[in-house]
Amino acid sequence: VPEASSSSAAAPEPADSPEEEDLPVGVIAETADTITYDDMLAGEVTIQKRPQRVVVMLNAVMELWYMAGGTAVARIEGEDNIPEEAKDLPTIGTMSTPSVEKIVSYEPDLVILVNTLTKNREIQPTLQEAGIPNISVRYKDYQDFCDLFELFTHITDQPERLEALDDIQAQAICCLLYTSPSP
Repeated sequence: VPEASSSSAAAPEPADSPEEEDLPVGVIAETADTITYDDMLAGEVTIQKRPQRVVVMLNAVMELWYMAGGTAVARIEGEDNIPEEAKDLPTIGTMSTPSVEKIVSYEPDLVILVNTLTKNREIQPTLQEAGIPNISVRYKDYQDFCDLFELFTHITDQPERLEALDDIQAQAICCLLYTSPSP
């Protein structure tokens, strides 16, 4: 039978503390220097905030990464959705044929994979075995866009950039209104 705790012992913190309520979708815990993320492929992973040598495995996600204050050292081939600052970065292959050797050669401190891309799912174990920090994210719809933007502002440690989401949402609504077919 467990002993009753003494009345002088500190009461446990409630599970739904304000800090936890403010965490982005998928984030289990956050400190000043790390984020523990519930990765859909690898389970619980802890990454360092403010990474400096990032490889993003989908250009549309790279654009979002840059909007959140991130930068990259290499990118996937292609011309669409590439931030102006990233256009001259070296490439590490195509979406369907990324080169793990090239990725490793850039010594990234974070690789952002997209879990809906087959090759991204295939290379994640190799990156883990090589000791390269990585997370796999979902990016299929507008809600994912919003969730990723919030996550990325926490990883880059620039949560003030999250305020830009209101402007982005307004622009998206305008685009939908002006491009929708007339009844």
